[in-house]
Amino acid sequence: MDGGRMSRNVYDERLPPAEFERLLALALAELDGPEGEEIRSQLAWFQRKYPTALDRLAYVRRKMAGVRLHCGDAPAREIAR
Repeated sequence: MDGGRMSRNVYDERLPPAEFERLLALALAELDGPEGEEIRSQLAWFQRKYPTALDRLAYVRRKMAGVRLHCGDAPAREIAR
């Protein structure tokens, strides 16, 4: 990927949908082999199942609620163990 472009903090920046799709396409194009195909396949499934940002956010909130229920309110670093 374009090193200068990706060196910015993408986690804190709002992207227009077209820019997000462009960056996603670049990242997916770099994947190769069976692992890359599996990632592309899973991503396509997830995007079909949860087609909007609101759907995806609701999914993440449900999953995090389940993690908190199972693990309590432990910090994320403790949950990962």
